[in-house]
Amino acid sequence: MFWAEPQGASSSKTGSYTPAEAPQSKITFDSSETLFSIFSALNACGFDADLASAEPVRQQVRAALARAASTSQDARLAQTRLCAFYREHTQLDSAHTLAQYVSLGLYTGEA
Repeated sequence: MFWAEPQGASSSKTGSYTPAEAPQSKITFDSSETLFSIFSALNACGFDADLASAEPVRQQVRAALARAASTSQDARLAQTRLCAFYREHTQLDSAHTLAQYVSLGLYTGEA
C-alpha cells in the first residue's frame, strides 16, 4: 500500500508502508451514499464533464436511471424536477458546478 506524505513531512523510507508505519495524514478516503446519489442525479441530468474518459460504470448508472425514469411516472417526475433544479444552478465552470454539490452532500451528511 502506498501512503502520500503530508506536506512538509519527510521520511527516509520510500515505497510501501504498513498502516502502522504510515506517516500521519489529514487525508481520508471514505464512501458516501449521499455523494453517490447526488452525482448519479447530476449524471442523469446531463452533467457530461469528463464523460468520455470516465469509467464505464458512469454510463451504466446513467442508463439504469434512464430505465427507471422510463418505467415509472413518479421517477420521471422526480427526475424532471431535479434536472430543472440542476439546470437552474449550473455554473459556467463545471468545477464550480461540482463544488456546490460536493458542499451540499457534505453538509447534508449520510441519511
